[in-house]
Amino acid sequence: AAAIEAAREEHALGDEPSVFAKLPGVSVIAFNILKLQRSTAGTPSMWQQLMAEMAQHDVVMLTEVPASDAAYKERVLWFLSVLNKLSKTDSNDAPWTHVVSEPANVVSVKPDSDEEDADGDDRAKCKVRGKPGGNKEVHVCFAKAPVTIKKHWTWKEATNVDGGCVPLDWAPLTAALEVGHVRSLPAPTMLVTMVHMPPAARRQNRDEQLKAMLRSYATRARGVYGYAMTKQGAKESGKRAVHLIAGDFNCYPGEKAKDKEKGEHEVYGLTAAGFATPLIGSQAATSAGRNAYDNFLIDVDSWKEIEKAANEGSCEVTRAVHPLAMPRKAKNKGISDHHPISFEVRDRVLVD
Repeated sequence: AAAIEAAREEHALGDEPSVFAKLPGVSVIAFNILKLQRSTAGTPSMWQQLMAEMAQHDVVMLTEVPASDAAYKERVLWFLSVLNKLSKTDSNDAPWTHVVSEPANVVSVKPDSDEEDADGDDRAKCKVRGKPGGNKEVHVCFAKAPVTIKKHWTWKEATNVDGGCVPLDWAPLTAALEVGHVRSLPAPTMLVTMVHMPPAARRQNRDEQLKAMLRSYATRARGVYGYAMTKQGAKESGKRAVHLIAGDFNCYPGEKAKDKEKGEHEVYGLTAAGFATPLIGSQAATSAGRNAYDNFLIDVDSWKEIEKAANEGSCEVTRAVHPLAMPRKAKNKGISDHHPISFEVRDRVLVD
């Protein structure tokens, strides 16, 4: 209780009205929170400051959260309760809601010998290769009013370039968010997808899964979620969304390579998949090991409109890495070995 009150004091200056108006907007923060070990990692002061920061945003996306019932009650519900205590108003005691992905673990470890991909794109034919394992994890999405969560899905497999089925480790969570109160966004719905890709030590799995995810995304967005990926597609289907993929990619998703056959090309095919350049640049370290692992991907049509609005002065756009002063390393009990990252679009007052 004392920790929550301390965080609340850091979060706001009592009940005094602010001299500055906070205009409509949406701020998304994504964080690989390393098991959400609030009882063993970091210090009470660190958690007070972290929760005060989290409550400032409108959407909180957590990855690497233990999937057990005990961990859910002890950690996820604790996180939700603190967000609500920090953000409650006279008219709303619980402004935050949340959804959780289906529990999942490593499902795609490839054996040493070459093994053929599962053929076809029928889900029944999607087979795990190698031995799955590890403790199961979930992704958690929290949203603060007026943002609401309309629906959510767990993404278990994608399709590769040959039409084969690729199982996805730590199955991503996608949530459809109502963001119609933000004038500067090009659609009233935002589809946010949380990812935790395989580590660099399993580069082959990571690359295969990320390529398949990006290649499959537009088809899945339209067929499963019901929203077109492009502006033109929305004219045909009648439903458009801002598409945002965020989390721990364990690589820089905009990486480029050069060879004699292809020349310089994108490793993961962002442009072909309909996504803009990653919002967090390749030189920004987001992990304790100083790697550019965490990022936001946004569909190119939405990004062009948001960027145009920002250049014209009708909105503010902010992208940030929030470096932890004490990242978790060997013999160093920080909260996580990754830094939170955030992306915000906020309306400005327009001229008459």
